Amino acid sequence: MRPNPVAQGETRAYDIYAYVENWAALDSLYEEFRSKDVVISGEPVIYPDGGPWKEFVIQDCDGYGLAFGGIDGPKKES
Repeated sequence: MRPNPVAQGETRAYDIYAYVENWAALDSLYEEFRSKDVVISGEPVIYPDGGPWKEFVIQDCDGYGLAFGGIDGPKKES
């Protein structure tokens, strides 16, 4: 097995995705990874669509992209 390549038109690849309960949990997890010198391959970003949605990506020692993200509270209706 090999890490997924970055898809055309994308800036990062995902090999696994973990959903968090809210943005406070996401921010806490991000700070924990940063404090342990984990490679952050995608800084936190907020996408207006889908919630809004916030996520970040780390890279493990084998080059796999592990993404963490979620919405903050109930999903907004369009």
